[in-house]
Amino acid sequence: MFLARYPPITQEWKDKFIESFASVAAPYSGAFESYQFLAAPRRWIVPTLSPNTTYELVKFFVGVYWMSPSDVIYDPETVIAKVEQKDYKKKNEQQQQIKQKKSIFESLRSNKQKQNNNNNKQSNDNIVLTKFSISNITSTFSSTNRKLMLSAMENIQTQIGKKFFAAPNVETVVFYGSGKLTERFATQFDDSEVGYHLWENEGIIESEFGDGTVNSASLRAPFMWRYMQQPTVLIKEYTLATHLKVLTDP
Repeated sequence: MFLARYPPITQEWKDKFIESFASVAAPYSGAFESYQFLAAPRRWIVPTLSPNTTYELVKFFVGVYWMSPSDVIYDPETVIAKVEQKDYKKKNEQQQQIKQKKSIFESLRSNKQKQNNNNNKQSNDNIVLTKFSISNITSTFSSTNRKLMLSAMENIQTQIGKKFFAAPNVETVVFYGSGKLTERFATQFDDSEVGYHLWENEGIIESEFGDGTVNSASLRAPFMWRYMQQPTVLIKEYTLATHLKVLTDP
């Protein structure tokens, strides 16, 4: 998109560098939003598309897998999603134990406030929290029997590696947007007893700063090229510029 709209770039330059440009343009694997689009239905930038339609469209876009967070620049244990589920088995066992231990006299002495406090405590104790990190990102799909998406993620992980982060060894300008709220991770909730509703919606999103699409750590990864190559690496930051704005408005 940028190359097509930037007049000073000649066809000769494109012929010489287009392959390199494509290789270094987006291998940093730091858009947590990409993973969220694969994990669950969610609304896209196209207002007429429902979350479910969007999910069906993007779940096999190679670029979405490519930009999902990986250990190229992040710690493998970086949390990318949380899932809260009710442990109905544990809850049922607790209820049976309470019934067995509770006598008629204890019931009479119990007041309504005490019952409410106990119920709240049991409710909190019955929540199972599962964390998904970069190291077990594929379990998002294996645990929900999404076999094709599992294969796609496993395949892309074999393609992404630190070799893709090698310096381009040409004079380089790194320009990026900053200061825009950018998705960090989502917490999913499931109240059903058999897990039917897990990953059915986008959950509650928590954000950090980036360019509105890609997280700051990914955008700033090319800064390291200054120490990896002899040719100059210039860095230009555009505060409050979004991902698409930087790409389309040189």
